[in-house]
Amino acid sequence: MDFLPVKMRVIAAFILILNSYSASSAQSCNKPLLFYERINALHIQPLVLNDSLSRKIFDEIFFLLDPGQNTFCEEDIEAVLKYQFQIDDEIKNTSCSFIKSMGDLVHQKLSRKKRMADSIFQQPISFSENEFYSLPLQFRSQFGRTKTDLAKAIVT
Repeated sequence: MDFLPVKMRVIAAFILILNSYSASSAQSCNKPLLFYERINALHIQPLVLNDSLSRKIFDEIFFLLDPGQNTFCEEDIEAVLKYQFQIDDEIKNTSCSFIKSMGDLVHQKLSRKKRMADSIFQQPISFSENEFYSLPLQFRSQFGRTKTDLAKAIVT
């Protein structure tokens, strides 16, 4: 994966944090643009806000949210894939549709992950069986294709 410079990682993180407050507020939709402009005003090599950078921010957001690639599956990513080259336009036009879509997706997937964990913990622990929990120690090359794949990746 081609990692972003620190300033764009900060912008990606800021977009995620902004979502947790109020993506529905029209006033908050201009904050990513203001944040981007402020970073570029203070930086020696400003980054151009374009489709290429949008794609990198899109990838970075998923890397920040799911570094072990065990929360989102491919169909989840496909649900917001239309935004991969539109984040720059969203920032320039102070639109919140990407932030709202990502926020909805994140809340939905974290709820699913909590249900999976609750399901695992409802079963009694058996010390006579070899059960393992897989921690995401390194970055996998692909997200799970389905919810079942995600469950298998967590408990093997």
